[in-house]
Amino acid sequence: MRYLIGFCMYMYCSMMCMGLNAQAQENSKQEEPEEQTILKIIYTVAGYWQAVNPFPEELSWDNSVFHTGNMEVYFLTRNDAFRRYSETWAEENGWKGAESDNKVDLKYDNGRTKDSVLSVDRQVCLRIYADLYALNPDKKIIARIRDALGYRMKTSVCEYWKNVRDLYTVMPVMSKLYKITGEKLYLNKLQQCLAYIDSLSYDSESKLYYKNSDAKGKKNFGSLENGWAFAGFAKLLSDLSKEDSCRNDYLNHFRNMADAIVQRQHANGYWNNSILDSMQVVTTEVAGTALFTYGLLWGINNNILDAKTFLPAALKSWSFLVSVALQTDGRIGYIRPLVNTDRSIDEKSTAGYGVGAFLLAACEAFRFFRDVNND
Repeated sequence: MRYLIGFCMYMYCSMMCMGLNAQAQENSKQEEPEEQTILKIIYTVAGYWQAVNPFPEELSWDNSVFHTGNMEVYFLTRNDAFRRYSETWAEENGWKGAESDNKVDLKYDNGRTKDSVLSVDRQVCLRIYADLYALNPDKKIIARIRDALGYRMKTSVCEYWKNVRDLYTVMPVMSKLYKITGEKLYLNKLQQCLAYIDSLSYDSESKLYYKNSDAKGKKNFGSLENGWAFAGFAKLLSDLSKEDSCRNDYLNHFRNMADAIVQRQHANGYWNNSILDSMQVVTTEVAGTALFTYGLLWGINNNILDAKTFLPAALKSWSFLVSVALQTDGRIGYIRPLVNTDRSIDEKSTAGYGVGAFLLAACEAFRFFRDVNND
């Protein structure tokens, strides 16, 4: 049944694209607005992924990140097919991350197994649940969020976030729960955890994050790690009111990163795997590039980043994504697999987290061109 639903979703998206194509052909003498071209891309990419992955049973951070992009598509289009895809996935997982219902598993040092309720890798899904709760405020939807984060609020531990990726995968869970409850303790804990991971991985000189240092102490500033952080701050700022006492600090963090990011962009529009290492073999990094593109366009669309300064970099990276990463069938290629293999990264290499990142960028690109054409 799941496969039938996924196939139907793919056919729906394909027919949507065919309809848009037919309309474009009827108006062939008139150039199609850029946002309509992007809308077709969004439907094709989301439809392809859902057809190939009809509600995957594995509740991994990778699948969860795809759903953050899928829900962004829903908020853009208000097409219920996208909401239902994420909602069905959430229901099949019992609105949980980790599988345990035992309160004993609510403890800090409990690893990353399927029963580890506080495992950050199994909390990305809580972001999607929070978005779905905002559409349908049913208490069961956020029960696990309240349990997991409620436990954290009662402890002095800040070492939950050990990976820069957590700034995208888990930080917005806390800001979203604040929006739902209005309880400031979630933002206070967020601030503490952010300060902790900054002490581990933030370089104040370059204004970027690093994932590790080599034997000689040289820091590795990965584009994917910085993409997670940059996109995570965009999501955080989306949830905060302009009156929030910490908003200006986060804005400065975001703007400083934007300055550093655009200075390291490759001439072809993408960012290297290690964005500060000029001696590194030039390799495309689609997921990191997509997250940077999303963050830059989001900042421009929300009048946080100056368009004159940042738009050239954003459009150049968007052009790279659609001309190189996007394949004719809707696959997003050149994404590093979750498990390292000897196989080279090519147009067939894909993964849910990279597709989700592409969809985020595509939605902001649509909004940018729509607003430009409506001015």
